[in-house]
Amino acid sequence: EAQRVLDFAAACAGEHTADTVAELGALMDESHSSCRDDYECSSDALDRLVGVAKAAGAKGARLTGAGWGGCIVAMVDAGKEADVIAAMDADFYADKSEEVRSQARFASAPASGAAVYVVDNDL
Repeated sequence: EAQRVLDFAAACAGEHTADTVAELGALMDESHSSCRDDYECSSDALDRLVGVAKAAGAKGARLTGAGWGGCIVAMVDAGKEADVIAAMDADFYADKSEEVRSQARFASAPASGAAVYVVDNDL
């Protein structure tokens, strides 16, 4: 899994080609499979959500967080987020209220991630 993280970061940092999205999606899919099969830290619910996202057009999807029932992250073409959310609503969240659904699934965009800020107390 650690190597997949490095490979993903390298693909993001490198020159982006037509194959980059497919490569990133494959890394996400392989990671989910590894977490499910090798580390046994997925769950039926997470596997189902990953399957729904992939069937709705996600380029890649995997569990994230601690696993064992946590969350998934799916990579989706810009403008197709609503399709994946609608598929999740129709399948996985069909018996949940709109309030629960709105808190459980949402679109986001990549960001720079965690950072360390050093405070100069001498100022």
